[in-house]
Amino acid sequence: SPPPPVNFPPDSPKYEAYPTRFNMTSQPSRRIASLLRPTVWAEFTPMAQRFQAVNLGQGFPDWKPPPFLTESAHTALEGPWQVHQYGPSGGWPKLCEGVAKKYEPILKQASLDPRENVFVSVGSSQVLFTCFQALCNPGDEVVVFEPFFDIYLPQAMMSGAVPRYVPMRFRSPSPTEEEEEKEKERKEEDPARSGNSSKDQSRAPQAPLTSSLWKIDMEALEETLSERTRIVLLNSPNNPTGKVFTHAELEELAEVVKRKAPRAVVLSDEVYEHMIFPSETQEGHLISPLPRIANVAGMWERSLTISSFGKTFSSTGWKMGFAVGHADLVRLLVHAQQYMPFCVPTILQESVASALETASQPYGGKPTYWEWLEGEYRNKRAHLMETLTHAGFNPIGPEGSFFILVDLEHTHLLKHALPSEPAEPGTVQRPDYEVCRFLTKEVGVCAIPCSAFYDHDGDSASSSSLSSSSSLEKGRLKEKEKFIRFAFCKTEAALDEARRRLYNHFREMS
Repeated sequence: SPPPPVNFPPDSPKYEAYPTRFNMTSQPSRRIASLLRPTVWAEFTPMAQRFQAVNLGQGFPDWKPPPFLTESAHTALEGPWQVHQYGPSGGWPKLCEGVAKKYEPILKQASLDPRENVFVSVGSSQVLFTCFQALCNPGDEVVVFEPFFDIYLPQAMMSGAVPRYVPMRFRSPSPTEEEEEKEKERKEEDPARSGNSSKDQSRAPQAPLTSSLWKIDMEALEETLSERTRIVLLNSPNNPTGKVFTHAELEELAEVVKRKAPRAVVLSDEVYEHMIFPSETQEGHLISPLPRIANVAGMWERSLTISSFGKTFSSTGWKMGFAVGHADLVRLLVHAQQYMPFCVPTILQESVASALETASQPYGGKPTYWEWLEGEYRNKRAHLMETLTHAGFNPIGPEGSFFILVDLEHTHLLKHALPSEPAEPGTVQRPDYEVCRFLTKEVGVCAIPCSAFYDHDGDSASSSSLSSSSSLEKGRLKEKEKFIRFAFCKTEAALDEARRRLYNHFREMS
């Protein structure tokens, strides 16, 4: 039976599981029947609570929003009667005006009409859901890049669309098993080459791993796109990888989409837009020119830029998301929303609108709140990167978002990739899951297995890496099962405690 919903704070009331058997009245619709399966959050959130682990798995900040946001909420509560009533389906005018003003220079538009080019909904997740409902017919295809945030797939399926998967490959500078075998053969054939092996081994260590090593498989994209493609779902900065697509990469993507998929709209999920980690100028000011698909030639008319105030104002429970795009696309979203929530809570929109004005002013010793936020996350990133490095994990430095991946093939964690005890019925059995269970239960630090962000419907149970101990002994895993994710959107106290626990368990091994 499906597990109970558990993605709630620890002090939330407990929720009962779905019935073990569906009777005539509780039979689920076809559109959600295939979604009633265990989720990674259903396992690891309660596990972290049960073992009192530091939860670096879920991506929510564990601190209060900036004071100017809560102050704007207090002010809004005492405002005129209109802020307590329904607002326009497309968004509260004051908020839409603020978004249009902010994004005109960012999206290189001479003028954005707040009523025509801006759409506000209940979090970026509702924005995405509305896009699927407004754009997709049953049988239309939605292209997602693996690994992908796990909300994308169910939303696409509920619209009747057919998901198509295009992999992103991690181009590790470390040699693959096949490359090592070929190099061994070359050395055996050429003794002179073998004689230089000590010199080869004394080379300087390789540069640290970064999320820039993730690349879209463009050949697979060419084969996947077609006239049936209705949506291409892009996420940059990317969850879970931390990848930030360059302008050149976006141009290459756009060229293929325009050539192969004439009906396709690119949904660009940019909720981590203010959490990127570029170089600093000589003056010490952060510069963050996030490349955007909407700025690529010919893509403004066929893309929607999606973001979230919940992420940027550290207030994920407020559920405030928005989209900016061409009027012809935004108009469809507004019409669809009329028959769903109709509108977003007006009092929250008024609050965020006022906070948006304040965010452009000096804050925390920085020219704007946005720059302060980037600096804060930059420090937290450095904190967790240092912790994972000294614990012997060889982390992959993210260019954006608040997540760090660890490649299990480059760690001493593989010995924990086989289950230490018989698995419970219905439990996912993959190496990354076993490692995260070990970290949560034995070390007291919760991470998330990244195989949860891949499609596995085509995988057989016997194809799991757990069935091949020889692969583990060689330190080789399937790409789907070799990464785990840590979140650094946590207080210094939480990051310090995670460091203490990881060092106590692993540092002597590094």
